[in-house]
Amino acid sequence: YFISGGYKNESGIYSHSSTTYKQYNFRAKFDVKLLKDWVKVTAQYSGLYSKKKYPTIDVSQLFGWASMVVPTVADYWPTGEPGPAFEGGVNPVVNTSYAAGYRKTDSHKDQTNFQLDITPPMIKGLTISGSFNYDVDHINYKEFNKPWILYTLDVANSKKDSNGYITNDGAVLIPSKNGYDNPQLNQKNNYIKKYTYTASANYGRTFGNHNFNVFAAYEQYNDLDSDFSAFRKYFVSDLLEILNAGGEKDKNNSGTESI
Repeated sequence: YFISGGYKNESGIYSHSSTTYKQYNFRAKFDVKLLKDWVKVTAQYSGLYSKKKYPTIDVSQLFGWASMVVPTVADYWPTGEPGPAFEGGVNPVVNTSYAAGYRKTDSHKDQTNFQLDITPPMIKGLTISGSFNYDVDHINYKEFNKPWILYTLDVANSKKDSNGYITNDGAVLIPSKNGYDNPQLNQKNNYIKKYTYTASANYGRTFGNHNFNVFAAYEQYNDLDSDFSAFRKYFVSDLLEILNAGGEKDKNNSGTESI
């Protein structure tokens, strides 16, 4: 027998730790010989489970925006609020975090195989084999977008010291909502099952200078592929990230299944 397992945990380069990837994998194989070794049974299993969670903005866009930020513009104000938007309501320090939402993918993959080999000693040259394979892929994707708040300095109404500089405790900040008018949820689910059956028989003998061989095989393959997706917006709050909490207006559902 053979058994192995693994675990992987990776994070991105953002200071918010808003990029995570976790993976769990397991493999096992068992070989069993029966009836004086002329019956062999093999069972194998391989499983993989992964979890990915990222911000809603692609990495290429974030790095592009970050390279365009003016160095003299505050990323965070001294009182802790994020700085102003500079293009399309984006501020990299906010959009690299989950403050603007997230994209999450949970994936399960299971692969199972059973193999049977029979070489009966009472019939020399005969080999009978059969196998069954069962594979499952399950992917659940969830994207939740929500507005984010950025702050612009109100220079005219901020308090200044004797030199005309704005003091940290005297800064007046104007909040502004960016991105979406209200939270939005896009959820997808894909489920795939695959079955493969095989059976074969081979008979081969040598009689003097003559070789005799007969082979027969059968294979059957079935699969089931189903997917479902739904979209909701007009969430009253971003604390309930479920479809039922979304509004009825502009909602969308779709699904397919193939056999």
